Amino acid sequence: MTPTQFDQGAGVIRAGMPDEGAPHVRTWMAFGASEAIWGGMLAAIQTQLAHVANTIARFEPVSMLVRPTEMELARR
Repeated sequence: MTPTQFDQGAGVIRAGMPDEGAPHVRTWMAFGASEAIWGGMLAAIQTQLAHVANTIARFEPVSMLVRPTEMELARR
């Protein structure tokens, strides 16, 4: 059993993070940049997150975790 498989028959769930080079179905990202952390650089950080997501999306699906209040901004 690999760390990402589940053994529900025994009542045990084993999960883990696969190697970054392992085959996968999609990429998950978070658009959760915070002004409290990034301050005046927040807009640039959000732009870079979008750039990374759009670049990856050329090769595979990307799912982005986004706060409801930032949904419109993340769609740009």
